[in-house]
Amino acid sequence: MLTVIGVSVVLGAAAWCGLAARKAEAGVRSTARMLILLYGLGALALLLHFAGGDLGAHVWGRPLESRMPRLAGALAVLWPALMLAGTVPVLLVELALSGMAHAPVLDTRRLRAALRSGLGIALAIVFCFSAAYVTAERNLKVDLAYFRSARAGSATKKLVAALDQPVQVYLFFPPANEVAELVASYFADLTRESSQLSVSRLDQAVEPARAHELGVSGNGVIVVARDKRREQIPMPVKLESARGKLRTLDQDVYKRLVTVSRGTRVAYFVQGHEERTFSNVGETDHAPPCACCAISCPSWASNPKS
Repeated sequence: MLTVIGVSVVLGAAAWCGLAARKAEAGVRSTARMLILLYGLGALALLLHFAGGDLGAHVWGRPLESRMPRLAGALAVLWPALMLAGTVPVLLVELALSGMAHAPVLDTRRLRAALRSGLGIALAIVFCFSAAYVTAERNLKVDLAYFRSARAGSATKKLVAALDQPVQVYLFFPPANEVAELVASYFADLTRESSQLSVSRLDQAVEPARAHELGVSGNGVIVVARDKRREQIPMPVKLESARGKLRTLDQDVYKRLVTVSRGTRVAYFVQGHEERTFSNVGETDHAPPCACCAISCPSWASNPKS
């Protein structure tokens, strides 16, 4: 019901504009004709909206997205642009006309300026939305600065690709931080290598309980964790102080990943077959625990008393 009422109002306004154009003065008729075209443009935008919506699905039996998805996407972008181009100029012209309601002579230059301003605003809004959509879909970064941010090396990427268990990375930085953006860009390259690596950005002041659980007392810390194994990488929050750490970030991350990804290693020492123990027999006993150490120590083999 509201849709029917709205369409009726739009058609009635267009008809009223057409009648007013016939009675208008000779100098105002060109502006009135332009208003009629703008009303028609707005009506066309509504028609395209209904064609790609529920009304079109009811008329054609199924939604337009299932029949022609590209056309449906084009209409979804086209009808708001046409609606802006047909509404904003009309609104500004109507405001200009209301200001000259009691004037003996209408200022046509003012009406045309309002019309052009409305078209300019509408096209600027369409351009802004188009640019925002393109930048969101084509999000590419090119670093042309002398100081390059950290890059993930091939060895680190291979290590991440070979992960067989989930590894979590927590970035503790304050909001709107330049160092955090560079570090997040570094780990974004690594997350593409394997789904086993996940990255979360946290603020120690906002989530103190989580920071305490991970052993973090302040911002400027990178935590690499797997199960209960946690390794930390300190990172200054100011870019001037963090440049040196950013240059070695890939090496630090590789070492921490190796530490948490590999299991605990156990060294076994066999005794009971005439091998020496770890404790010295006497105060003057400086012999190594076993013959293997003697072989690997040429100085002891040549002079055991030393």
